[in-house]
Amino acid sequence: MRARGRRGQPTRAGARLAGVLLTLALLSGISALPALAQEQGGEALMVVKGVTSPFATFGLLKHLNGIPGVERVDFSLRSGVADVKMKPGATVTAQQLRDAVHSAAYTPGEIRFKSAPTAAATASSGQ
Repeated sequence: MRARGRRGQPTRAGARLAGVLLTLALLSGISALPALAQEQGGEALMVVKGVTSPFATFGLLKHLNGIPGVERVDFSLRSGVADVKMKPGATVTAQQLRDAVHSAAYTPGEIRFKSAPTAAATASSGQ
């Protein structure tokens, strides 16, 4: 049963708990994976600590989007996770991501690289 406030909407505590659970779910898979130093294409999920307001995300996004090879960055204030999508064929290192977060005055956390789909996988899925 979900905690509900007035008008049937989730409470702040419930929303915060959902964000914490999402972060833990993302991190649980990270510790089992070998540390990847870089990824070509694909995307990276990165925990960023210290971002407390929607206005604060603008500086973070500016720094992450400024990395050569980054196509787009989405950030969830609720979970504190940045989803960094790379341009096809571009190489972005974990250190570049950490440096960009430090430059924005935040603390980088765990990073998980997800590979881009291969040409064979894309062809078999009919895309």
